[in-house]
Amino acid sequence: MPTTSFNLTDSLAEWVAQQVGSGAYKNASEVIREGLRTLKQQDEKNALELDLMRQKILTGLNQADHGDYSKRNVKKIIADTKKKIPALD
Repeated sequence: MPTTSFNLTDSLAEWVAQQVGSGAYKNASEVIREGLRTLKQQDEKNALELDLMRQKILTGLNQADHGDYSKRNVKKIIADTKKKIPALD
């Protein structure tokens, strides 16, 4: 496994030490690897969500090009949505 060196802020170094001290991790490397795995998973999730949003935007643009869109204005859409979901008020 390749070795990489990096600097942590004092607060992050303290937190890593606390994680190891609690017994949740055997050493600082485990804490950092778990953090990086979590960050990687979040990045992958964000990329999937962005791709989905782009697909939905393209679908909407295609529908608009074919005249398939609502004639309601934004205020009416918001009002109708608030009627359906009272917690939005």
